[in-house]
Amino acid sequence: MKKLFYVFFTVQLTVFLIIAELLSFYIYVSVPSFNNIKDFSNHNIYRLTDNFLGEKENELFENKIGFQLLSEFNKEISNSPCFEYYEIDTTNIYIPKFEGDEIFVSGYEHGRPQPSAKISADGNSLELSCIKALHLSENVFSDFNIRLESGRMLNSEDFLYEKDSVLPVLLGSSYKGIFKIGDLIDTYNVYGNIRCEVVGFLQKGSSIAISQGRIFYLDRYIILPSFRINRPPQTESEKRAFIYKYLMKNGGIIKSEYDLKTVSEEIARIEKKVGLKNNSYVLIGQKFADSIFNMTVREIIVLLLCFTAVTALLLVISLYALVKVFIEKNINFLAVHLLCGAEKKDLYLIILREFLIPSGCSLILSLLLLEILFGIFDPFIFLTAACISLILVSVTAACSFGKHATIDKLLRREG
Repeated sequence: MKKLFYVFFTVQLTVFLIIAELLSFYIYVSVPSFNNIKDFSNHNIYRLTDNFLGEKENELFENKIGFQLLSEFNKEISNSPCFEYYEIDTTNIYIPKFEGDEIFVSGYEHGRPQPSAKISADGNSLELSCIKALHLSENVFSDFNIRLESGRMLNSEDFLYEKDSVLPVLLGSSYKGIFKIGDLIDTYNVYGNIRCEVVGFLQKGSSIAISQGRIFYLDRYIILPSFRINRPPQTESEKRAFIYKYLMKNGGIIKSEYDLKTVSEEIARIEKKVGLKNNSYVLIGQKFADSIFNMTVREIIVLLLCFTAVTALLLVISLYALVKVFIEKNINFLAVHLLCGAEKKDLYLIILREFLIPSGCSLILSLLLLEILFGIFDPFIFLTAACISLILVSVTAACSFGKHATIDKLLRREG
């Protein structure tokens, strides 16, 4: 019977804590000052991705106006009244053999750093290192509150690239001491070989937070402007490079007040307008902080508040009854302690200890389930859940103890 009591209480408290932890998390991410998110918590977030695979990709490259179609699509999504579009292209870059720390190499954090590659340039063999890079549109810098430690910020002119011009770039804070402002870096990737100039360093700890599970910490990144190309390609190789560039530019992040269906309809309208086939681009639902059911964070908070209140009420009722049962079954034991000089608060601590063990188990179990089911773990969540469980159990147990463990009843040893 005692084991059944422990199981019942642990399960009920675990359910309550999971809901309370989710509520704490969503309240946390909805605070306007949360990291570098500006107004993201009250919007839906989606990732745009293309369907140019296999034969469709070949058709795009063979199409005489393939680049123009992608370019027009980019202009339309960048100016849509239905959503805000952010270009966050994670294409890595290669630079001549990097002698710095391996922490800057792509794949380092996953234990699989990219090996160097060799190419032939001007008749010479050149060894290249694959370095982490982000190609960002202009609105990312303002809306994600990216700040500089030194140098200058990228301006509008830097996002228009001309052939053979030098592209200004920013470096994460960890690059200080390796490069300096004014250094030139030759970069290589799938859409061309471009010479870049270091114009600034970001503040230490700068980041771009798309969701709780997708945050780019910029200290080890090279930041390039996701540049526009305002001229048609002149050669076949240039056309392929331009198309690759715009495939990357068009695979960004959408922030919108509207649900998935509405935004998908807007994408379909733009596809039709510019001449792309239907479903050339699709949306992947990636709500901020893994929101669910096409709801904004604010709506989820209201829903979780209701669930928290209901589960808290049920837990209080159960806990109140369980303390009463415990007192009645152990009234002789408690009375002996009272007669031996124990104070009433000492008896309360004896009873409370009976509930702290399953409470601790519930706390650990709820945090594990939160990590497994939702991919969420944060010290703020742990402290909040621990405080909530301690206060709820302590207060409810104290109320029930005070009601059912009167001095007269204990001394008469009624059961």
